Amino acid sequence: MYKKKIILVLFFLTLTLSILGFFLNINLIIAHIDTASHKETMTFPYFEFTETNGGMSNVSDISIALPSASWNLTQLEVNFTNIELKEELITIEDNPTNFYSIQKFQPLLAVQINITEPTIIYSVDIYAYVLEPAPAPVYMQINGYDTPTQKPNNTIIYDPIELNISDSPHWYRQTFSNPTMLKAGYYSLVFNGQGVGNDPKPLYRWFNNIENATHPDLLIWINNGLSWSTGVSNQTFLHRFIQKTSKVFNPKELDMQIELNGDSYAISNGVSQGTGNITIKSINFSPEDVLLYIPIRTNRTVELIFDCNYLIKLQNLDSSNGFVIIDFDKDNIWNVTFIINKVLLNYSVKFYYPSNWQHILIFQNNINITSLSNINLFENTVSIRDETLINGAIVNIVAVSAKFNFDLDIRATEFYLGQELKFSIGTPSPGNYTFILYDSLGYSIDDSVQSISLHTDTNLFSYQIPSNAKEGEYHAYVYFFDGYNAGIEVASFIIKIPLIVTILIIVISSVVVLAGAVSTYVFTKKHKQNVQAKKKAIHDKFLDILNLSHVMISERKSSLNVYEQTFTAKTIDTTLISGFLSAIRSFGIELTNIEDETQTIKLEYKNSKILMSEFKDFRIVLIMNDTPSPFLLDSIKKLSHEIEAKYGTLLKTFKGNILQFRGIEELLKIHLNTSFLYPLQIMKGGKVKINQLEKNLINRAQNIMKKRNSDYFYITYIMEEKSYDSKDIEVLFNLLEKKVFQPVI
Repeated sequence: MYKKKIILVLFFLTLTLSILGFFLNINLIIAHIDTASHKETMTFPYFEFTETNGGMSNVSDISIALPSASWNLTQLEVNFTNIELKEELITIEDNPTNFYSIQKFQPLLAVQINITEPTIIYSVDIYAYVLEPAPAPVYMQINGYDTPTQKPNNTIIYDPIELNISDSPHWYRQTFSNPTMLKAGYYSLVFNGQGVGNDPKPLYRWFNNIENATHPDLLIWINNGLSWSTGVSNQTFLHRFIQKTSKVFNPKELDMQIELNGDSYAISNGVSQGTGNITIKSINFSPEDVLLYIPIRTNRTVELIFDCNYLIKLQNLDSSNGFVIIDFDKDNIWNVTFIINKVLLNYSVKFYYPSNWQHILIFQNNINITSLSNINLFENTVSIRDETLINGAIVNIVAVSAKFNFDLDIRATEFYLGQELKFSIGTPSPGNYTFILYDSLGYSIDDSVQSISLHTDTNLFSYQIPSNAKEGEYHAYVYFFDGYNAGIEVASFIIKIPLIVTILIIVISSVVVLAGAVSTYVFTKKHKQNVQAKKKAIHDKFLDILNLSHVMISERKSSLNVYEQTFTAKTIDTTLISGFLSAIRSFGIELTNIEDETQTIKLEYKNSKILMSEFKDFRIVLIMNDTPSPFLLDSIKKLSHEIEAKYGTLLKTFKGNILQFRGIEELLKIHLNTSFLYPLQIMKGGKVKINQLEKNLINRAQNIMKKRNSDYFYITYIMEEKSYDSKDIEVLFNLLEKKVFQPVI
């Protein structure tokens, strides 16, 4: 009876206030506090720097492997040694005007060779042909030279090689099998046709030039099978050599240059013969390939060969993920994230930040490294050196900036349902303007988020007020963002309901108020409390997972571990911990009623938090990095009951075989969500429905794996900040439950 009276009183009170509100313009609203914030995402460029050195031998050009095709060459240093010419074709005589024949009365022909510097002759081309082949092999060879008689001698310098020739006049190459270095001096090239013998048919012809020979001083000889004739000049046999000299050159002798990006750079002479060097700075050359190819040019038609040592410096432009939080009563908070991928040597990064950033902090894997970094306030750069950076680490740059100011001019402060809310922005700056409408409780109105499109003539923006909007105070938030600046302006106004609509609402709603007046406030408050409680539960549950270091499950009587698992690189002596826990129990900390329900105690040991829970025949020990939340205790209780259900019989008869308890790992995944701590992979395909938030998180994970050149990722890689967002955590749980994210086992 008492409750009915309270409800009746509240009904009439609400009805009275509604009628008074109509006449006296009293609005039943809750004052709004301007704390709505807005997040804008963007990418910021940053530079990576690295260098490498090495050496090459017996090469004609320089080729250096790069980390990827995106790296640019910024500096090149090369020291050259043993600069020589490669094999070259030297023509001695090439004008055929006559010929000599090899036959039984004239089995050998020879021409003088003049070597002016140490040379290797690899092969000789002769202009000749054969009419009738000899019954035995015919050869080409190089003999010595007898200076007193000016005739070939019998010393064979290059072993005879069987003649390569056919039946048409042409150049035929004869390649020596064991060429050696010839000292400067005279030699003789011998066409050895002794295989002709006394057969009258074989006939070979070697052409010569009897009209203005190129080298008229070179003698030719004929041998009748017994002796060489006196040498004849100005009738040189046609021949040319493939040869290589041992001379080393200075770069200036050869006009030796490096060609790079369309420009030529002269190579300087070194301190000794056959050496050189070059240093080119301030280059910005993009090879557009993973191989940096640097050609060497000279004024010779013959290619060079050389040895060299090089040092190159490289630069790469990459992009980082970032966001800015725009809040009404706070400075803008900027956060930029990129992953370190150290390549080659002396790796460093440089980030150019907007000039309006202040109070810059740099974190690496959540550790403050600001003091180890170089912040240049004049160039607006953050530089981090190789010795500070950790390969694979996540670097965050955090800063604040003052809000960008702009004028927001609202045309009226009172509107009716269905009217257009109109306002203008005075002298708008290039950038994005975002409009969001909030009600008096601080909740954004559905579908109110709009990107403002300003008209160039009036800079006017309009928004159709929803016909189902409630009467009361509203706040229009306009956020500005141009990639470097961010700001916010807020305009407040009243939405009224027309007179006839108000009367109808009062009549209709009076009936509803009877049932709803008492519960409205309680429901609203409880709803907000539930939302906050849900967020906290998700957040605490996630932190419990991240804090988990070790799990040990042991048979209670023997204290022997039947299962254990480690989730951190931090080493800990689990045997020592087990003994420590047993010792604690023996000194009087005894758990009771363990046959009926789980009993748990909390301990601290060496900066670790230890939970020991006993149930029937086993003990569960969790080693944590930080104090766990109450939610974890409930999870341990459920885990204990399932272990008892599946392994209770085995534990009662335990005799040391731990292989039969391997399935406990799956129970840990279910009750403690340990899947979060495994490396994860993305399973594509299937018919699982994915919402937009889940798609965004999948894309973040894919980008991180691509950046790290990996086919897996860890949960902590995709969290943007240390205070983990409960919405992201909830999405992570959903993707694991849908098996889109699956542990790599």
